[in-house]
Parts: sequence; structure tokens; C-alpha cells
Amino acid sequence: MKKIIIAAVLLTVSTQKSKSAEVHFSLLQSSCAICKSELGESLTVINEKALDKKNLTSISDAIKGIEGVNITQSGVSGNSSVYINGQKSEYTSIMVDGIEINDPMTIARTADISVINPLALQEIEVLSNPLSGTYGSNAMGGSINLITIPSEPGMKITTAYDSWGMLNSIATIFREHSNFSFFLSGSNMKAGISKARASNNETLEKDAYTNNTLAARIKANLSQETKAEFYFRNINTENDLDAGAYNQDPNYTSKENYNISKIAISRNISNFWTTELVGDYLYSRRIYKNQADSESQDIEDSWYHGKNILLKSDNIFSLKSNILAEVFLEYKKETGSSYSFSDGQWGPYTSSFIERIQNEKSAGASACFFVKNFTFSAASRLSQNELFGRYDSHNFYSSYSFSERFLIKTSFGASLKIPSLFQLYSSYGNTELKPTKTDSFNAGSWIKFFKDSIHLSYGYFRNISRNLIDYDWTSWKYQNIGKTRSEGFNVGLHTIISKLSMDINYSRLSAKDTVKNTFLLRQPKNTWHMQTTYSAWKDLEVNFSSFYKGSRKDIDSNGQNVTVKNYVKSDLSINYIFKDANIKVGINNIFNADYQDIYGYYYPRRSFYTSLTMKI
Repeated sequence: MKKIIIAAVLLTVSTQKSKSAEVHFSLLQSSCAICKSELGESLTVINEKALDKKNLTSISDAIKGIEGVNITQSGVSGNSSVYINGQKSEYTSIMVDGIEINDPMTIARTADISVINPLALQEIEVLSNPLSGTYGSNAMGGSINLITIPSEPGMKITTAYDSWGMLNSIATIFREHSNFSFFLSGSNMKAGISKARASNNETLEKDAYTNNTLAARIKANLSQETKAEFYFRNINTENDLDAGAYNQDPNYTSKENYNISKIAISRNISNFWTTELVGDYLYSRRIYKNQADSESQDIEDSWYHGKNILLKSDNIFSLKSNILAEVFLEYKKETGSSYSFSDGQWGPYTSSFIERIQNEKSAGASACFFVKNFTFSAASRLSQNELFGRYDSHNFYSSYSFSERFLIKTSFGASLKIPSLFQLYSSYGNTELKPTKTDSFNAGSWIKFFKDSIHLSYGYFRNISRNLIDYDWTSWKYQNIGKTRSEGFNVGLHTIISKLSMDINYSRLSAKDTVKNTFLLRQPKNTWHMQTTYSAWKDLEVNFSSFYKGSRKDIDSNGQNVTVKNYVKSDLSINYIFKDANIKVGINNIFNADYQDIYGYYYPRRSFYTSLTMKI
């Protein structure tokens, strides 16, 4: 199956070669024509079959266990953050169907992926190298693409229930005709349990969470050489919040709205030249309200509005059978404004800033070159930011395949992260901030044994960041704190023995502030994941997964350092597949672990899960 990851419709030069049926490397051409493959950069793909093995109650369930990726979530329906190879979460570019959703009005221009309905996922693509030369400032640590559009035409309805109080339903239709195709999806998710527990006991406030999403895409062949695409996604959520991570607060609520859209027109100029015009748009609105009650006297009335506009012109060249190249021009405008009023034990406080705008123009080029067993690819981007002037970003990749069963690869990137509007202009902001600069090096290999029944992989990474932006509790402002280093390795094993398949990966990480000699927050030293599948019969499979996250540092509501203890969470599911239906029953958190990703936000204990999928 040929892959395209970014908003542009680009030329794919080879079919992918699988690492396994569920997690594999792909050869694709993405933005800036960077080749991602087992002959270049690693693209980890979690496909629909692998996702079906999981009891999906949140996006966190789908992403946990991917090599080198650490996801944190403030309880079962709280905000999610993604860290790749020890980099901070704001260094990850998050895309939905190739459209970046990093919000200009979050603290550090992050993306809250918890607003994506987990049942909508068809595939997850993870690029775990610095990619600012390819995708821009937000991709210093890498990129994750959440694909919701099916690969095959049809209609599908899925309903899932978890005993902690979740009911989730989605209907999807995808049709292809000779000159056009359309995709339509609608979903509703409801949850009735707290996203935070006041302590590690069983007292739970019955908070509510709802998520309603509507998505559509139309692609049409305007002529033999010209194609057009329109995409739209609207997300509305409502959430009962708590007073921080430690106290219940029945009247504290949030409402969030996201509009994501794209228009693209591509044309084949000749048999070696394709050009495309792309426009992406993101609108975000978050509203928080709180009234005094018997549990809390805190009052809040605040809102945050953000917009992203991206215009891009791509020119893709297939110069020879072994050379790909791209030249592009890009314009990006981000807009943000906010207002916040609060009153409580610290007294009344008002914070706001009028609409602020940050414009950036970029030009870039890239090339990918194949010679027998050797691949080299490079991308370079020159940007002009209206606030920070001119800067450049680069990515380089190379690999050598000794045989079909043994490969080594290496990559290097030099990247910048521009401060967010919130970090610059909020009441905690600092207009003297400098961009964060990161140099990254990755190296790895994989090898196959015994007729490909055993697959071993190893990857080493090192990231050094200067002028890291973080909140300073002494000045109550965002500051450039100095220098950080994240270093470690990932090891993976995939094996198939008769009806039993097993995937195991282990990650070791050291992420430190080298000036203060302290560990970075929420970054565990050790994580491991195991996924085992036993195909009992042709239509019946049993899946068992276990995930370990080591202890890590965090902060409490007073800014004091705390240690979050390690945990092991194990899940079980049994899938029975009919011709046009799939029934799943399972147990989440089999051994009743009491655990949290973020300090103070405990997850539910053992629960029972069931889902029914019907294809029409």
C-alpha cells in the first residue's frame, strides 16, 4: 500500500515493506520530498488491525507503547501531551489527516490530541526525528499523523462501552467513483467519571464529558491532469473539571470548539513534474467557567481564541527513477487572543491580551537519492519570521542496506522552535524570549532472523537544546532557562511462532536540564511495552498487552517538585470476527493498578470493555 502523509498529494515511488503486519516502516514521499523508509527515515505505522487489538477508551490507549513515544493525560478525559525521544511535548507536530492542529493559543503551541475520538482512528504514523526542515518550527522532536479516513470504500458503524462510564459511537462512510470520492463521519462520545481523583482512594466525582465530531472530505478529478480536494472537521467538547488535580469542584466546566479545514488543487504538468496549491485552516475556541459552591469558592471566567492559516505552493520533481526533489513556498499566519478573570484564595486576578498576530514566510527544497543499497535525503528550509527575523532548519538522513535482512541508518537535524503567542504576550509572557535551538542525532539498525520470523531493531538518539523556554516560578514569567540534553535508546523485538505473535519494545531515557542538573518533568527513565496475540481460530483472537512506565519528576499546584511512582497497566481483549462484524470484549487494567500519568490525576481501576463494529 502506498502512503502519503502530508497535506499535499505527492508522488510515491515505491511500495512499503512491512516490519510486521501491524507495525512497519514505509517508503513514502512527504512534504519536502523526504524519503521515509527502511532505506531512509523510520516511519512507525500502527494500522487498523493493530488498533483493533486495543480497548480504545482514549487516544492515549492508542499511542501508549509506541517506541520512543511518551504520552501523558490528566485522567481519562483530560488534556493529552506527546513527547518523542525525551523532547518536550511542544516539539511534536500533531496532524489529523495531514493537517497540523497545534493550537497557537495553548501555552507552548501544543496540540491536545484527546479531542480526537479514538474510534475514528484508522492508522497512526509516527516520525521520530527532528523535522523542522520538513514540517516547520513545531516539529523539532518529530511528527504524529492521526489518520481517520478509511483505506477501503464502505460503511462502518462502531459502538463501544466501558464500565467506568464511557459510551462511544461513530458512523463512517467512504465511497469512490470514477471521477470523485467522498468521506463522511459523525461521532458522539460520553463519559461519566472524574478525570481526576482527589487521592488514591475510590472516591470519584461523577464528572461528565461529551465529544461530538463531524468530518467530511471530497476529492474530485477536474480533468485528467488536475485534482481538487476539500476537507472539513468540526469538534465540540464539554467537560466538567475539578479544582486543579486535587479537589472536586462541581460547577467548573469547559467548552472547546475546533474547526479544521483544507483546500488543495494539484496538477500534473508533465510526467516528471507535479505542482500543488494547499490551504490549511485551524480555528480553536476554549471557554472556562466556574462559580463558587460548597466544594470550592473559586470563580473563573476565561476564554482563548486561536487561528492558524497555512498557504503552500509545492513543486514535486521525479528527475530520474532514483532521484526525487521538491521546491516549495509557504506562508503561515497565527492569531491569538484571550481573557481571564479569577477570584479565590489568592484574591481577584484579571489577565488578557488583545489579538496578536505572528506571520512567517518560508522557502525550502529537498531531495532524495537512491543508489543500489544506499539512500541519502536532505531538506532545508529558510524562514522569515516577523518577530524573530531570518532562520534556517535542516534535516539529513542516510542508510545502507547490507541485505534484505540487515540495515543501518543515521540522521541529523538542526531546528528552531519559535516562542508561542501565549509565551510572548500573556500576563506570564516575556517579549525578550529567544527561539529554542536543537541539534539532534539519531542512529539505528534492524536485522531479521529465521525466515523473517524474528525482527530486532535498535535506535539511539541524542538531542541538545539551547535557550529552552520554561515557566520560572520565581519571576512568574516564561524564561530561556539554558541548556537541556535528552539521550537514550529504543530496542524492539517482533516474533511469530505458529499462532502466537509478540511485539516487545523497551526505551531508556535520560532527559536533563544540564544547567540545573535536574531531570525534565514527566519523562520516565524506563518504559517497556508488550503486545501478544494468540489466533485461537480463524475468526477468534486473544490479545494481551502490558505497559510499564517508570517513576518520573513532576510538580504540584504550588510548584514544588514531586515524584510520580512507576506503574504497570495490563489489558485483555477477545475479538470475534464475522464476515461483516467484529465483536470485542475485554478488561482494562486487569490487575487493578492505581496509577497516574500526571501528578494528582488518577485513572480508574479495573473496568470492563465491549465494542461492536458492523460493516455495511
